[in-house]
Amino acid sequence: MTDELFLGLQTTLVGMGVTFLALSLLVAVSYLVAAAFRPRSTLEQQAAAAPGGPPVAVIAAAVLACLGQTDVRVTAVRRLEEAKAWRQSGRAAQMQARRSTLEKRWR
Repeated sequence: MTDELFLGLQTTLVGMGVTFLALSLLVAVSYLVAAAFRPRSTLEQQAAAAPGGPPVAVIAAAVLACLGQTDVRVTAVRRLEEAKAWRQSGRAAQMQARRSTLEKRWR
């Protein structure tokens, strides 16, 4: 009885192991094929050619889209003090919102 039980468990574990191994190999092959045949977009090509890599290309594309210009070349991007401008802008927006709320209450 116990020999048959161990043989059944062994067969089950081997079968499940082979199945999961085959599925893992299939997933790996499908990712490799998808990566090999995926066409590169123009944005990815620009990001690869941009100095500093993708973040600089994204920043440049956003600035150009806001300005409506297409004839600009970004050569360098430098970081200002860490989030100082965002922090000041956020505080100013909160103060303005509170001020307008108080003005509405007192009218």
